[in-house]
Amino acid sequence: MKIVRYGLAGLMLLAGAAQHLQAQDKDPALVRTFKGHSKAVFSVAFSPDGRLALSGSSDNTLKLWETASGRLVRTFRGHSKAVFSVAFSPDGRQALSGSYDNTLKLWETTSGRLVRTFEGHTNWVWSVAFSPDGRYALSGSEDKTIKLWEISSGREIRTFKGHAAAIIAVAFSPDGRYALSGSGHPENALKLWEISNGRELRTFKGHSSWVYSVAFSPDGRYALSGSQDNTLKLWEISSGREIRTFKGHAAAIISVAFSPDGQYALSGSGDETLKLWDTASGRLVRTFKGHTNTVRSVAFSPDDRQALSGSYDNTLKLWDISPWTMPDETPLAETDRTPPAIRITSPTITRGMKKVQQEKTILVKGRATDASGIFEVLVDGMEAQLDADGSFWAEVKLRVGENHIVVKATDMHDNAASTAFTIVREAGGRPAPVGAARTREQEEFQFGEYHALLIAVQDYSDRSINDLDYPIEDAERIRGVLLEQYTFKKENIHFLKNPSRRDILKKLGELRSLDEDDNLLIYYAGHGYWDEKAGQGYWLPRDARQDDDSDWISNSDIKVKIRSIETRHTLLISDACFSGGIFKTREAFIKPNISIQKVYEMPSRKALTSGNLKTVPDKSVFVDYLVKRLRQNREPYLYSEKLYVNMKDAVTNNSPNNQTPLFGVINGAGDEGGDFIFVRKR
Repeated sequence: MKIVRYGLAGLMLLAGAAQHLQAQDKDPALVRTFKGHSKAVFSVAFSPDGRLALSGSSDNTLKLWETASGRLVRTFRGHSKAVFSVAFSPDGRQALSGSYDNTLKLWETTSGRLVRTFEGHTNWVWSVAFSPDGRYALSGSEDKTIKLWEISSGREIRTFKGHAAAIIAVAFSPDGRYALSGSGHPENALKLWEISNGRELRTFKGHSSWVYSVAFSPDGRYALSGSQDNTLKLWEISSGREIRTFKGHAAAIISVAFSPDGQYALSGSGDETLKLWDTASGRLVRTFKGHTNTVRSVAFSPDDRQALSGSYDNTLKLWDISPWTMPDETPLAETDRTPPAIRITSPTITRGMKKVQQEKTILVKGRATDASGIFEVLVDGMEAQLDADGSFWAEVKLRVGENHIVVKATDMHDNAASTAFTIVREAGGRPAPVGAARTREQEEFQFGEYHALLIAVQDYSDRSINDLDYPIEDAERIRGVLLEQYTFKKENIHFLKNPSRRDILKKLGELRSLDEDDNLLIYYAGHGYWDEKAGQGYWLPRDARQDDDSDWISNSDIKVKIRSIETRHTLLISDACFSGGIFKTREAFIKPNISIQKVYEMPSRKALTSGNLKTVPDKSVFVDYLVKRLRQNREPYLYSEKLYVNMKDAVTNNSPNNQTPLFGVINGAGDEGGDFIFVRKR
């Protein structure tokens, strides 16, 4: 039999039945079948490294599998009824499950030990999800509520109310700031929520029946939903607009997933198949056949090459996706008519004003984005340099007087968008003399874009390294003051929460795309270590091990990375034990009579640290006064040296161990005597 339409009751009845249809010919993409559950497999998930698979079943258990061999590693027992949903923590060390017994349970994946039970829902828990930083969990229930939980304590933090029907699916946004939920009849809707306060932001309506599954795109800009009305829908998060409908399944779509790169979508259906879709066009790329009953859950592997599916036929199946990502001859479900989005990052043009300069050329930088990909970008009619992520740049010659510059971006379906701005080149070739009186507006035009990389490590994989409580919170406070009071844009602030060594070094490498007009602030909070014998200091990322320094990040590594980033100014702020080890020289202060222009012209590589070669407390007095002084500042320009002088004594006098912050040059990294200048918003 094939299941064409069914509601919630139908799902439950089918889960308990042993429906086995005539076996089909083996799909060439099928890698292996995992057998071990005695009843329907409701949910599947890949571990973060793709080496393990997790499944939840109507037989009341979770099972952990080795993907390379299909071997059953262990079974988790503790739920008294069916397990509807499972999820891995971001570090793979824990698993979460939601059940028909109205509870969530937290498990240790290495041992199968039950760590904690979360109680609070009054009906079935249909869906669970970990936050990207692993500190929180979301659950959606038949009781029409969503709950936010603290993983470490099991404490219920917040209840989200607003749905008028059972909540079948929940998901966290990639940045952890938002939640998405999907509900049943009669509502049949998706809702977007703000995690910090539980506020409902938007309702997405368009499905005609139950919404069984939801997913955020990797960049957080789009959502996917699967429904009992046999369709997938792609939505724009910012507007709630329905962008595209994917049609091709012959029965309800129970599960959906985005590929890690966002180019593809996967769906599992009551028609016993998985389907792979091109998200940009809606084109059906491939159908995977092999299950003999409803496909209840699907997941992409982290490397984008494999897929996992769980079915009411009591099995999991592993599929090879990679050979099937070339579109076939299936007609487009819909024609893409959406033009690209264009954002100019340099030069900075204030609303209602024109940029005035005396230079003969200008470097135009920005980013063009579109779901189908960017074909080309033209700046003033010339083809710009274009990177894979849509970042572009072009140097434009300027005539004396007004120059109306048009930036045009075209996507892979020939949709085009354009934006324009005006640059005024003044007559004459010499800049104003140093120290000449200038208005605030004129002077601010001399400052490039401000970027920040915030690194906060508080949860460590190695149990022998103590976890910290405050680094992420401290970094959030710094992010807040930079956005509220200084000229840092939201899109230019990158936040790494509990990153690995590879995450940190990769992001530092990506910052090499910044140029000599940009300014960069790097903030690190986490454990630090000083090796007395080697005379070397280290940062300890999430995956650091106490007995092996190969995953530590040395001061030498940091200096090399900073030296390779060709910004005008780079300021490193380090709040870690032994952070003073970054210096070769210290307190290379700038003379106070040098003008803002001169200070800004001279490149700098400076560091401001919470202490010397000694430990500092987890509850950071250093950050308290750093944020306080940034908030109290009323000057239009604040040198990092002056910031240090303003906070040094306060930190020393109020810290439990009389820690003394340090400021100075990062030797050998390209400092030429300038300083990082914080520019206040008007």
